[in-house]
Amino acid sequence: VDVKAILSDLAMQILPNKASRFNINRGDLWEVALHGFKRQSYDPTYTMLVKFTDDYIVNEGGIDAGGPTREFLQLLMCHIKGHSLLEGKRMRNFSDVTVQASNISSIDPTLEDIVMFATGLKMIRPLGFEPRPTIKFLHDNSLFPTANTCSNTLCLPLHSSYYSFNFHISFGILNSPGFGLY
Repeated sequence: VDVKAILSDLAMQILPNKASRFNINRGDLWEVALHGFKRQSYDPTYTMLVKFTDDYIVNEGGIDAGGPTREFLQLLMCHIKGHSLLEGKRMRNFSDVTVQASNISSIDPTLEDIVMFATGLKMIRPLGFEPRPTIKFLHDNSLFPTANTCSNTLCLPLHSSYYSFNFHISFGILNSPGFGLY
């Protein structure tokens, strides 16, 4: 089975001039997603446009050129992966707690953390990234990295020492709102 061919075929079925809009509350992702997919106006062949809101229904801002939709689908897949809907009930025991405690990330971000920060995805898609990821260097007084997940751009500030660069980049990536929720 050629996954790339299957995904390419499915992508060709999406109607770019039609849209299904989703206003996603991060605190209630699952319920809001189910509600959106059950609406009569939802059509899986329409382009998805996503806006994130907080618990007070305040829009996070930004225009969905792909980044918010990718983040929404990634968060949804992470939720489904751990949902008992697919796995049934499981008894929690001491070894489960020990495994969870040992999986706490270190101070340095992993490649998965960096890809998530820059693109909104935890891993490279079978079709690759569109647009291709780029790195931009900030020549201002910024301390922390920023990203534009719609254009897959990672913006890195310049620092006077490797220690300062490593500390601020690691802190920024590991403490980013939204993309650190997986």
